[in-house]
Amino acid sequence: LPIANSEITGEYLAPCVPGSQSDAAKTPGLGMGNIYGERLNIHHFGKGVMTSGDVTLRDSWLHDFVGGNCDAGGARTHIDGVFVWPSARNVFTGNFIDAANGAGGMSIQANMTAAIFLYHGDVEVHSNGVFAGNWLSGGSYTVYAGDQLASNVKWIDNTFIRSYDYPKGGVWGPVTGRP
Repeated sequence: LPIANSEITGEYLAPCVPGSQSDAAKTPGLGMGNIYGERLNIHHFGKGVMTSGDVTLRDSWLHDFVGGNCDAGGARTHIDGVFVWPSARNVFTGNFIDAANGAGGMSIQANMTAAIFLYHGDVEVHSNGVFAGNWLSGGSYTVYAGDQLASNVKWIDNTFIRSYDYPKGGVWGPVTGRP
């Protein structure tokens, strides 16, 4: 499914409702698989993109994330620019993923997991992915790069942005992975 030159916004959804499964904090702007997107402006979601495979996103801007203590009982909601389930054939190139700033100036530092988070699986693996030429900022770590089961996942020429609030790129640093 191709989509191009478009804005995808969650600003008209309720931003963060404890116990809800349909608020912006738990809704991805774009997902789950078999998608080709370019020149998209994705904002006001808890996850800009969530993928289970075969997603290509080029030259897009993901920003102004929402979230907080939105889960039942006030548990912390994890915010991600891009959340990748163990899967294959994901290509993210030339994007600006600003995981440093929340919508309306809201601080998201305590809830933002990563600009790009390759979730680790116990059996499923990440394979044949390309993450190249992206500009990335914020997150606990800016990138969670997967685990030892990943195969043929390429990280090429990405730029990690440091700022006053994120002097290491992410709170703890630019990149981590599961050994």
